[in-house]
Amino acid sequence: MLFIPHDSTVVEHVFKLVEQFDESGKYPEILENEALEILECVLDLGIYSLLEHILPLISQNLKDVPENVIYKIPVYIIPKLVEEIPLARLDPDLVIRYFGYEVLLSKVQLLYHTLNLLNPFFDIYDYNETNPLAKLANNLIRISPRFSQSDFVRNNCTIIESKNYDFYVNFPKLKVLYLHSVDVGDSIEPFLNPSIIKLSIVKCHLKPLHVEQLIRYIPYSKVEYISLRDNRIGAKGCSMLSDFIKNQGLFNLRYLDIGLNSIGGTGIHQMIEVICKSPLKAIAFDGNFFAPCANEISHIPLVICPYISIRALHWDDATVSNIQLAMQEPYTRWWDLSAQVIHKNSDPDLSGKMAEQLFTKMAPEIEHLIFANHHLTNMNLSCFMEMKLKTLVLANSGLDYPSLQKVTYIVLKLEYFDISYNQMTFTSPSFLIQCAESKTLKFLSLTNNTIPDTFGEMFFINLSQSQSQIKTLRISECGLSKRSTYGLITLLSAGNMEFDELDVSVNQMFHNTKDEILASGQTKVTKFMIGGNLTDNHSKHLVETIKACKDIQYLDADYINFNLVREISDYLPNLFTLRTSYVKIQDIKVVIDVLRKTKTRVLYAQNSFKTKTFSLLMQSWSEVPMLLEIHVESRLKDNMSKQFNIVFEDLK
Repeated sequence: MLFIPHDSTVVEHVFKLVEQFDESGKYPEILENEALEILECVLDLGIYSLLEHILPLISQNLKDVPENVIYKIPVYIIPKLVEEIPLARLDPDLVIRYFGYEVLLSKVQLLYHTLNLLNPFFDIYDYNETNPLAKLANNLIRISPRFSQSDFVRNNCTIIESKNYDFYVNFPKLKVLYLHSVDVGDSIEPFLNPSIIKLSIVKCHLKPLHVEQLIRYIPYSKVEYISLRDNRIGAKGCSMLSDFIKNQGLFNLRYLDIGLNSIGGTGIHQMIEVICKSPLKAIAFDGNFFAPCANEISHIPLVICPYISIRALHWDDATVSNIQLAMQEPYTRWWDLSAQVIHKNSDPDLSGKMAEQLFTKMAPEIEHLIFANHHLTNMNLSCFMEMKLKTLVLANSGLDYPSLQKVTYIVLKLEYFDISYNQMTFTSPSFLIQCAESKTLKFLSLTNNTIPDTFGEMFFINLSQSQSQIKTLRISECGLSKRSTYGLITLLSAGNMEFDELDVSVNQMFHNTKDEILASGQTKVTKFMIGGNLTDNHSKHLVETIKACKDIQYLDADYINFNLVREISDYLPNLFTLRTSYVKIQDIKVVIDVLRKTKTRVLYAQNSFKTKTFSLLMQSWSEVPMLLEIHVESRLKDNMSKQFNIVFEDLK
């Protein structure tokens, strides 16, 4: 006789559930307490179909499961068990203690990007965490500040990025701290961990007292990078920093950003004099000049610094002369001389003729030039042809296609090329073909220029046949349509490229036609932007486009009909982030179906939910345990939920 070491009523109940399953093909609805009561018996009897049925309830109440019962859970079921734990009931320390960190890292994995808003040196200096334990801790603290109470998170976290840093916890391994729009009160000292190497304090309205605290911190820290961007420190705060550097030196500091602080020319002149022959690797003075400043920047040619950013200068002949002298020196390899996007009470942008004068004698050592938002209409771009540039940004500069066509071959040596927002019309495909054939280009942005549909098709097809190294391609707002859709599917089916980012949003692509083209292969696309292309309920071309992609982790489907998003969700098995703003989301069952199939962790859905539908989603938190964060507009604040990390952002 079989002996089962459980209360006979529990065993009887389990057998009755099995009988119901045998009769109807499904188990009845089970309550939380009931699931916990029968769990050990189900495990001992090996009734795994019933185990999977009660698994979501067990996941939600894992803290209430005895330790000896947890160790009976089969190894194969553990990933699903952890996956079903809702964010609000996730205890990292408990999960790691019983199951290890790998299974939790899979659950909270994010497309992790440091907050590089307004950071001129984001592609020059960034801390990339490689330790899996630290990655897990960083993701947890990024998802919710409450995880700062976890011993595991506190002991392993290396990066904190927050607009809501309202906790004072010691993180002994912290390397990067980014505070954005935080009320720091009377003291920033509680935030200043001596282990930090990258410190960004942005839009926090720092006072002289805060600058003084920072000065006291630098000598005793490991900090290499400090950004104090847009904090209104003014001339006084800048003078305090200048005096400190002059009297005590830089210590470990090598990257300094004091942009947008209302410092004025005199304060900047003082800082330039101090850092002239310092070991700084990068300095940003952006947007601190109230008037023409030729005298204030007269010492720029003496600055021995590889990376210099001076955005929003007031240009006149004397300023051009000073910058030209500086650009003839071999020390600086990276220049950002972009203008403001919108000018108020300032001189007009640099003209095309002045720009030609500026660049005629550039040192051959300069490899990176960012020169956006000027008026370069009719500029002769041939001055760039003899340079050894790797990066060239001429975005929003009024360029025309004839000027660009004269320097077509420049793309054969560039790695990073941005000519977005010039609103030029491509009158021949020759430049696009050269871009496709370039073996050096890794980043190409053509956004907001008019590209005839047949040229778009030729570009994509040439890419499919080339050995292109392009990893980021932005071809948004270019008027692409039917032929370009065919070309794109051909490119993705070829499978000979890998895209970190592919942006074809805000075109007229993917509309249904009588023609048919099927995906015949796949290309890896990590981040794919298709939003703003169509609002039809069905698109066979969009379905084939998605089928031709693999490993999509971020999908921008703004303005795309949500029923169509549901249709393509079958081909998005491991989506981290889904953008579906400006659509009508009315059926809560459809939302849950999409979120479960794609395993979406972060959802952007501004201006998409009706209040009732969003409220139903908040109540259905147990059905979407993978969902960690939701971004919606502020009018839905009355539907606050502790089950998710909700970010209220109003889109402009």
